[in-house]
Amino acid sequence: GISITAATATTTLNVSFNTVYLNATSSGANFSTSALFATTGATATSATLNSKNNILVNLSTPAGTGITAAYRRSGTDLTNYGAASNNNDLYAGTPSATRLIFYDGTNSDQTLAAFKARVASRDSNSVSENPNFLSTTGSNANFLHINPATPTQLESGGIPVSGITDDFDAQTRNATNPDIGADEFTGTPIDLSAPSIVYTALGNTTITTNRVITATITDLSGVA
Repeated sequence: GISITAATATTTLNVSFNTVYLNATSSGANFSTSALFATTGATATSATLNSKNNILVNLSTPAGTGITAAYRRSGTDLTNYGAASNNNDLYAGTPSATRLIFYDGTNSDQTLAAFKARVASRDSNSVSENPNFLSTTGSNANFLHINPATPTQLESGGIPVSGITDDFDAQTRNATNPDIGADEFTGTPIDLSAPSIVYTALGNTTITTNRVITATITDLSGVA
């Protein structure tokens, strides 16, 4: 769907508010597909990728040794996967050994939880949902538009990105809580993700008085 192969170290690639929908088959013996592919590398040798607010849906049928992946990288090094990457929707069908949220040639993450653990603290607010598209036919006026009648995590699930103020129909983005994907719509939000809690564990000590632990807690629908 999207292939990121730039190798210029000084480049930062901001991939934001895209909608990728793949549903392919092949008669080939081995058939693999990826909604997003990125070259692996340290920041000294490869461009930094910041992925925000993207719908990455891959419903293609794998064949032979092939893999259907929402997000694939060329190797295990995550150095050039930008720390700002977040609020994406990654979906590859019913999780299985050949239908993966993430794949790097060595590691296979079938679930969103496994993916989040691997790339933390990136993608802490990302979700996994098969969007209810009004149409997946390219010639249809509603192509890859989201059905506003169905409650969805895509509604208000994004974060603002500097310089992007409208969607692919030139409709104005919500300045505070934009929708995930290329289509800004007026729908009903639903929060299915537990809060993200990030903290540094306290080490061993002989101190017997109270100690302070600091945690950062975020949630799509807010934190009381």
